[in-house]
Amino acid sequence: MNENRIKVLYIAGMSRSGSTILGNILGEIDGFFNAGELIDIWDRGLASDGKCGCGMKISKCEVWRTVLDKAFGNH
Repeated sequence: MNENRIKVLYIAGMSRSGSTILGNILGEIDGFFNAGELIDIWDRGLASDGKCGCGMKISKCEVWRTVLDKAFGNH
């Protein structure tokens, strides 16, 4: 088994089900990354350069820049 493989935990939930708070709690643990509600990443994030949970704009956030560069190359 390849130990370098990334393990993905996908959390889905209905409105007011607690999935956001679960993601936030897991995101506080070393080695976890909470991407939040990805349904909004294109419109509210990339197209309008919205803010990340850290408060920075997506284009300036070190985390999202790394993720997007790995996913799509330098953009």
